Amino acid sequence: MLVYNTNENAADGQGAGLYVWDGKKWLFAGLSGPVATSVTLISVSPSGTSVTSGQTLQFSANVMPSNATNPNVSWSVLPGTGSGTISSSGLFTAGSAGTVTVRATATDGKGVYGEQPAMETPLTVPVSSLTIASAGSATSLIDGSTLQLTATVLPSNASNKTVSWSITSGKAATVNENGLVTGTGTGNVTVRVTTNADNTIYREIDISVTQLIGETTVTGKTNTTYGVYCYPNNVGCWMINNAKEGTPSADAMPHPGTVEVRGHYYCIKNK
Repeated sequence: MLVYNTNENAADGQGAGLYVWDGKKWLFAGLSGPVATSVTLISVSPSGTSVTSGQTLQFSANVMPSNATNPNVSWSVLPGTGSGTISSSGLFTAGSAGTVTVRATATDGKGVYGEQPAMETPLTVPVSSLTIASAGSATSLIDGSTLQLTATVLPSNASNKTVSWSITSGKAATVNENGLVTGTGTGNVTVRVTTNADNTIYREIDISVTQLIGETTVTGKTNTTYGVYCYPNNVGCWMINNAKEGTPSADAMPHPGTVEVRGHYYCIKNK
């Protein structure tokens, strides 16, 4: 029996060609037709790559020898600390941040492959704007008391939404890392909040700190006395007719201009 073997890695080491069966084994009879040339080396490029999550990068495979009978490769991704996918043409799409290995394997069945590591970096979303607000929209507080400020960073999916607080003008208050303002005297201060992602993006708010020198306790709806406040610009007291000092209206408490602190209502008296 005479056959032509296409397997170039035949067990007898002769490779592709004609073989004759002698009743016990196949004997190499000679070559007939072209001899297949196997892939011996694959190099993958580019090297030292860094891809942002969600973005793509084209990889290519250089197959050696250049006259390989079957120079085709199949692409795959070996996950590491990151993840990703790759198309049949070598187009890599980065997944979660970390590292992966991109591999090109010869399709001639010899198992030869080449690979290249890829670093995936997180998608960076920059800060576009910043707002500042105070509890109850207040712009004043009593010496020794506190006022909570809050900052809102936009967009909501910004990569770095952390902020820093500082006093840029005045000595009548302090502010901590969480935006809590504490009165430490009397006067005006300017509080600034700055995005840590971009120190050119900041907002400021002016806060006045006053000293309480009198108070009255409101019981139910009976308000017979009023407190005395030291307040910038001699802001008047909101009374029954909103024009003169007197007894605060029981039906409308608290009035605009009054301040509720520790269960007391304070009324601002003209100087």
